[in-house]
Amino acid sequence: MNFDYDFFKKAFQMPFNGDNGKAFRKQLAENITKAAELHTQFLRSSMDTMKKLQDMWMQGVDWYIESQKKVTNFITERISGQE
Repeated sequence: MNFDYDFFKKAFQMPFNGDNGKAFRKQLAENITKAAELHTQFLRSSMDTMKKLQDMWMQGVDWYIESQKKVTNFITERISGQE
């Protein structure tokens, strides 16, 4: 689905009344709808990407916390003389 930018360049050369005006308004409505759909797709894609990044970040945080627990347990065992 491509947005027709050339339409807007030509649009203001057309009269807004009669059959040309109807065709213009119809095409304008279609182009606005296309633009809205493309914008919605972009937002959904951005939201999906942000969700994936958030999930990856949280996995990293979980890994870090678990690794710190292991290090702490290892040090605690060494200090207390257990192996």
